[in-house]
Amino acid sequence: MGPARRRHRHRRDAARVGGAAAGLGGLTDLAAPARADRHARPDHRGPWPEPALALPVDPDDGPVLVEVAYEVPEDRAERFRAAMAEAAVSRRRTGALRWNLYQDAADPRRWVEVFEVASWSEHLRQHGARLTGYDAELLTTARDLAEGEPEVRHLVPPAGEPARP
Repeated sequence: MGPARRRHRHRRDAARVGGAAAGLGGLTDLAAPARADRHARPDHRGPWPEPALALPVDPDDGPVLVEVAYEVPEDRAERFRAAMAEAAVSRRRTGALRWNLYQDAADPRRWVEVFEVASWSEHLRQHGARLTGYDAELLTTARDLAEGEPEVRHLVPPAGEPARP
């Protein structure tokens, strides 16, 4: 068989494999529409209530530092850390510039998630427009490993302070 004929045969085989793969991809979508759907649609109501504020906060105020404190029983700590590692990806995807998880050295049951967003409006988007059903699942999984409701604090720059670059 000559080189030209071999190339033609390889192209034909590649086309068959590509067509079969495309067909299987369609079957995968049919088999798991809910999972694909919850990743794509940001219409799921988030697991967090709207923040209650005692200060007036302008949408452009920032950066905003968010602290979420959890009480996690020792026997759930490893699962909680794993769930928070996935939640970190969600926080960054929805707008967090920085994210970290801390354990209180004086109270090992207390874990504090800290993340920073560029502005108050960016943080509000994390509560709604950018939060998909999948994101909500990740955050709910972590929250469900804790005891009680998490304590959430929103820290903003003092009024009149220019935003830092």
